Amino acid sequence: MHPVPPPQDLAALLEEQLPFIDRMAVKLSRKHDVAADDTDDFASWAKLRLVESDYAILRKFRGESAVTTYLTVVMTMLYRDWRVARLGRWRPSAAARRLGDLAVQLERMVHRDGMSFAQAARTLRSRGATELSDAE
Repeated sequence: MHPVPPPQDLAALLEEQLPFIDRMAVKLSRKHDVAADDTDDFASWAKLRLVESDYAILRKFRGESAVTTYLTVVMTMLYRDWRVARLGRWRPSAAARRLGDLAVQLERMVHRDGMSFAQAARTLRSRGATELSDAE
């Protein structure tokens, strides 16, 4: 068992890793099509969680991997928590599931992510998920 580092060491570790944390926030936001303003909100929220309870999350780091590897997993889990706190849990409707993956993706973009139908359809076509027109 590794001894728990003193809070000042954890503060220094966090400060040293802030650029990486910011990069991870941007990376996760881009991956999930989050707006720039929301990216800043997520980054601030995540940093607050890292500091809460006297750096509880950082105290759990056992040194069995690189600190950046640990923070990658932590930031991914924090993103999931932030997203759920903000939007709630989303599940596709039975109708969308019956119609298949394309319908589920479209429903997710419109109902969960707040895109317009036209914007979601454009996004799906640009990703190569479909060649169907809006009417189809």
